[in-house]
Amino acid sequence: GFNYLMLGDYDFAISDLTRSIDLNKNRKYAHTFRGTAFFMKGEYNRAIQDLTQAIGQDKNDYLACFHRGTSYARLGNDNKAVADYTEAIQIQPLRAEAYNNRGIAFFRMGQRSNALSDFSKAILVAPKRCSSYDNRANLYRRLGRTRLARADEKTLSQLKHTKGCESEEGLPMITL
Repeated sequence: GFNYLMLGDYDFAISDLTRSIDLNKNRKYAHTFRGTAFFMKGEYNRAIQDLTQAIGQDKNDYLACFHRGTSYARLGNDNKAVADYTEAIQIQPLRAEAYNNRGIAFFRMGQRSNALSDFSKAILVAPKRCSSYDNRANLYRRLGRTRLARADEKTLSQLKHTKGCESEEGLPMITL
């Protein structure tokens, strides 16, 4: 199932992982990977069910926390998204995508200072991650902090010009 997931064949991944789960409901990461496949297909409620099961099996499953948070965010439940991203950050504090996405959820909740803090942490952790500069620049503009927005836009432009933007590692990012 994992190989199908990595190849982007989500239906086969789900089918294969379902058989695996049927054989052993406690198989480590089977729920994480099937939940991720459901997420990639846009079936967020089904993803949340599997990812919740995965977190129940292993509270330190970063991917399950991150993808469940992103599923909640896609469904507009930013409070639950923030809680899951916070768990993901506690598990792996050097993963920029969780800070970036939690910042977006904070932004949508009207918590601009928390959003700004998270975008800045994402940049500190991964200084070549372009999406975080883009989100912080957009937030600075909305806050009327044009000079800071321009600085981020200049850095973003330089990174793009030199092809210095880091890969988003295949994890789903959401942007402002």
